Amino acid sequence: MFEHQQEHFHLLPSILSPTTSYPLIAMSRCPIKNRLTPLPFLLSIRRKLRLPIFPNNIPCCCGHKLHDEFGDHAFSCDKGNKKRAHNVIAQDFALALSPALAQAGYIHPNTPLTIEPLIYLRSDPTARPFDISFSPDPTSSHVCPYTTIGADINITGSPPPPKHATTEDILNIITANADNNLQRHERSKLGRMHKPPTNTFPFIHGDTVIGELYHKNMVLIPFTIDPHGRFGPMLQAFLTTSNHPPQKPWRTTHSNTKYHRPNANLMYSRASNPPCPLGILTSADINWHESLSPTRRSFFGGSYTAPTPSIHTMQLLGLSLSKAYSSLLCSATRTFCLPPTAPAFDLYSFLTAEDTYLVHR
Repeated sequence: MFEHQQEHFHLLPSILSPTTSYPLIAMSRCPIKNRLTPLPFLLSIRRKLRLPIFPNNIPCCCGHKLHDEFGDHAFSCDKGNKKRAHNVIAQDFALALSPALAQAGYIHPNTPLTIEPLIYLRSDPTARPFDISFSPDPTSSHVCPYTTIGADINITGSPPPPKHATTEDILNIITANADNNLQRHERSKLGRMHKPPTNTFPFIHGDTVIGELYHKNMVLIPFTIDPHGRFGPMLQAFLTTSNHPPQKPWRTTHSNTKYHRPNANLMYSRASNPPCPLGILTSADINWHESLSPTRRSFFGGSYTAPTPSIHTMQLLGLSLSKAYSSLLCSATRTFCLPPTAPAFDLYSFLTAEDTYLVHR
């Protein structure tokens, strides 16, 4: 790829993410919910192999971009709608994380995670800052003192190529470039956007909302995910690594108060350090292996292919991303600007034709 398609090489750390490989090669097909239908499977495996999924250079109705043949534009298009994909991820992540959090000891077994709770903040009564959330068990061994741990999910666009890349250190450079793209979106979630004044509400400073969450003893963790399934550093720390590269501090002094973000710094520090839940899958694996329960099975979650909670959970998260991204790419075909006389575009027919090869006898 580096020699023949250098324009794609900077995407390699994202494409090699194992999360989106699980649904294709490593999940048990016995449960019907684990099976991908033909169109999502074709889209997932072709994007994993960096093969075309769209005709090249079709004008987009956004007016200033063309649809590339790999579908990357669909994840950053102004006219595209990520809401359905976002909702699929939120619902599936809530289902997948609940057993792992219970095994790690943060919540009681069979406790569902809440999806988009209405918190009734004084600064913004209509705000729903959390896509999924849970309340840690205060009696657990982790002694997590926070009332609510919430996640704000963000589907990012593909990272741009790095400005400077030397051959000797190219892999480290493109990996850092992929993480910087995800960190930039993490930053935008903690540096919450302001709401302009309306007929019913005054101007709402985004940092005021973050500050109210902080003083209510809550935690906001941005869950950023790129188009190929690479997780942002804060999501990765929540799941496995327990730490991540630090963010540049937000401004706390500026002549314009709209740029003041002191509460973003406080929330970032709270979400990045214990006793905030970090490395939950690592804790779940340890507890699973040390369990002496007579009902303990060899495979977690009855999966038959996942001997640990971490593998089982990552499989479910990858399956969710495959389904959500396939939905997003299918809806992106509605933004194709085709000639009036052109027939309606059939994505499945296009993909199956692309996958048909002549067999020489």
